[in-house]
Amino acid sequence: MASGWDVGTIIDGRFQLLSLLRHTGSAVVWRGRDVVHNTQITVVQHPRPRTTEVQMSRRREAQVASSLVGDCWVRVLGFGEWDQRSYLVADNIPGESVEDVIRNAQARGQNLRPDVAIAIAAHVLSALELSSRAGMVHGDVSTGAVYCTGNNTAQLLCI
Repeated sequence: MASGWDVGTIIDGRFQLLSLLRHTGSAVVWRGRDVVHNTQITVVQHPRPRTTEVQMSRRREAQVASSLVGDCWVRVLGFGEWDQRSYLVADNIPGESVEDVIRNAQARGQNLRPDVAIAIAAHVLSALELSSRAGMVHGDVSTGAVYCTGNNTAQLLCI
């Protein structure tokens, strides 16, 4: 999926893309910087919406996601549309994705320890419960959307 944005792009005169984190099935995830506040952020870029209904649905999801607060959820700080694409701005993700954790363990000939996998799953389930209670269905629960944040904790990124 071509993103149309590049490293160095400044979105809405405020959010600079620093490095590509990953392409998911439905979005492109970037490490970024809020140039106004000089803080590290995460930017989730969505493709051009095909219809007005898709655009409105993304806006509603972003509004719900920005209201969610919990240790199991990467906090959404805002959202917008720029260059005919919608985007979310979220807290900086300090850890690495579960996908990367698994890949790195396998490269060392190891597997994810069962206690770590259970702890991650518990955090993901808590995040899904939180979003479900708010009326939101997460559209991309995958190892690329879950980030290990240390001490067997994980956070789900709204993608």
